[in-house]
Amino acid sequence: MDRSTLAYTLLTLRHEGRSGVLEVRADGVRTFLYLLRGQLVFAEEESIGETLGRMLVRQRKLTQEQYMSVIERMTSALFDNEQLRFGEVAVELGYLNAAEVQGALADQVKWKVVRTLQREAHEFVFRESTGQAETDVRFPLVLEALILEACRWVPDERKKRTLDGVASSRFVTLSQAPERIAQRFSTTPEETEFLASIDGTRSFKDLLESAREVEADVPALLTALLTARAIQLSSELPPEAPQGHAPPAITAPTPAQEIRVAPPPSPVKSSPLPSAPPSDGVHRSAVATPLQFVPYKAAAKPAPAPPAEPSTARVSKEVAKERADRALAMLRQSRELARKQVTAAIPKADPTDVKAAPTEHERRLLAEQEFQRGKQHLGAGRHQLALGELERAHDLMPDSIEYELYARWAGYLAGPADADAARAELKRLTSVAVKADPNSAFAYFVLGEMALAEKNEAMAKRAFSHAVKLDPNQLDAQRRLRLLLRK
Repeated sequence: MDRSTLAYTLLTLRHEGRSGVLEVRADGVRTFLYLLRGQLVFAEEESIGETLGRMLVRQRKLTQEQYMSVIERMTSALFDNEQLRFGEVAVELGYLNAAEVQGALADQVKWKVVRTLQREAHEFVFRESTGQAETDVRFPLVLEALILEACRWVPDERKKRTLDGVASSRFVTLSQAPERIAQRFSTTPEETEFLASIDGTRSFKDLLESAREVEADVPALLTALLTARAIQLSSELPPEAPQGHAPPAITAPTPAQEIRVAPPPSPVKSSPLPSAPPSDGVHRSAVATPLQFVPYKAAAKPAPAPPAEPSTARVSKEVAKERADRALAMLRQSRELARKQVTAAIPKADPTDVKAAPTEHERRLLAEQEFQRGKQHLGAGRHQLALGELERAHDLMPDSIEYELYARWAGYLAGPADADAARAELKRLTSVAVKADPNSAFAYFVLGEMALAEKNEAMAKRAFSHAVKLDPNQLDAQRRLRLLLRK
């Protein structure tokens, strides 16, 4: 494994039992990974990631109607000068219990780390602490299981190109007993059975070809095993089958050091689907420089996040505030209509109680409400109505690529004046959206639609397949895929 990869760094920090915060930048997104004595315990994303409610709907633990009820209740509370958390309201309305909310919060942290591992061209800096995690919220996570989860969701083409670089004739042995590896990676029963077949007598090529005969996701599992250094490759057959080897040693920095990686060069234009990683790993920095170990006390503070490129369609804070205030004014006018959708027990509030300047939390909540209404109109074929709601959501949260992508898609369906320009903008946005959130099923759906418009059915089929894999509820992608498979 290349020493500049994120996975290698996390393995190193765990091996040394380090505590602190690993700040990761990739594809314009900053994530903060909290470690306590080497173990990942929490994660935060600076960008607008998948919310708790959205994740629960995706996992089918909440219905779309229940999700909207919670959002409406939270929005109504804003007019009573209350700030409610999603989990609290879901429990209050009887949709979840406290244990289910706690489990969902742990899942949310897990997926933040998984998304970070899925991204490419990482830069990272580790800031040591004095033996305590810099957060009171802790959800202990097992790194190997996160690596496997990330490998399951990257596009098949990316895994294939990664594995194609491995010498296919070399024999594969496990670094530990199969049951121990199965436990660390949280494998499925089918994957556990496959691990038991890796006894040192089978070549890498043989293992890959056996993917056709088993139900396990063999490419994802092998990619994860390589990334986490859980297998060894040899040009010769072992004298006897391995019996629980000790894990390979990991060269690690000394305790009083800071880990820094040189920033990657300026990004180059990429194809619509994410580009493949190097052949020796899944997640690596854009440059092959080794880790540079600098004494922590002497290390300079990390540079501030670079300004967004013009192509990401960001706007200034002044313009964002103006748009948000304008959108909020429009929301005030429709407040009474929105409140009718909430339970009758909620007391009505005077319009003069509404704050003139919404907070960040209020903007997010109001934007999500508009977004969900826009999606409902979109699903019903009311494209013009959807466009208005989605544009208001984007005005409230102009940094949300997801809101912008939905608004542009609604505009495209409503009949743009320049269809070619609209398609070009949608292609640009899907590329940005996939980098920001590799698990965005909707972005892959739009990518498939753009491929169909260009009569590229092979790419459309791949994009729709990946969208359905990411989100079985993506019905539009399912319909498109069925039509393509019939041909």
